Amino acid sequence: MHREGFHGQKKRENIALTYTFASNVGGIISIAPFFTAIFAHLFLDGEKLRWQFFIGFAVAIIGIFLISFNGSSHLKLNPTGDILAVLAAMVWAAYSVLRVGRICPVLCNVEFCG
Repeated sequence: MHREGFHGQKKRENIALTYTFASNVGGIISIAPFFTAIFAHLFLDGEKLRWQFFIGFAVAIIGIFLISFNGSSHLKLNPTGDILAVLAAMVWAAYSVLRVGRICPVLCNVEFCG
């Protein structure tokens, strides 16, 4: 579980960097907390999504994109690299939720979930 969670995310992120711009990957990877919150809400008891989360997330993403694009208004997308970056963010989010331990003993070897 640990190998696929941590190394799987880094592998996809590094491969994405060969297909698209670092600013795209950086911006896309920054949505991992959003996926983590969604997955936690769906799969963990008692995890609720509140409006404050969405407001904070929107403000954070705006700041990240302003820093990543550094005043440049040219957004160049490369579907292969950008999709790999989204998958990397999703893998990290799934790993984070599974690692909490509430689901982990059922789905993975307990020694990795400590």
